[in-house]
Amino acid sequence: MSAFFQGALNQNLVRTGYWAAPFQQIWQNQSATWLGRTWTADNPNAEFPRVSTQRNVANWNYINKDFMKQNNRYVRLKSLIVGYNVKGLKIGNTPINTFRVYFSGNDLFEVTSVKDGYDPESGAGANNATYPFMRTWALGLKVSL
Repeated sequence: MSAFFQGALNQNLVRTGYWAAPFQQIWQNQSATWLGRTWTADNPNAEFPRVSTQRNVANWNYINKDFMKQNNRYVRLKSLIVGYNVKGLKIGNTPINTFRVYFSGNDLFEVTSVKDGYDPESGAGANNATYPFMRTWALGLKVSL
């Protein structure tokens, strides 16, 4: 068995670009982060300022402020390999020299303080310029006579 974890305990970041505020570009879909959490007349004590598609208003409301600072702490299981060898196996009269079952995976899970789907490894101003985050895994069987 082999496992590799990666993380950060105290990494503060202020997001920039498309992740910094809703409607940075009006043609983009918005993260669920903002839903019900922005100022409205019915929600005057909201966590975030009012939403606007007017770029000047949006830029002013979401200029760097304390609420935008986040602790980006996380722990991620970057790599895991688990295997099991069976010795002395026979099928009929045929001895099996090697019989191994294994599982391997990359980026299988993470525990993070950021809860809106943001990848903690992508950096503050990643915008759309990063490759989409992927988890990979493989299950295998190795048999030799």
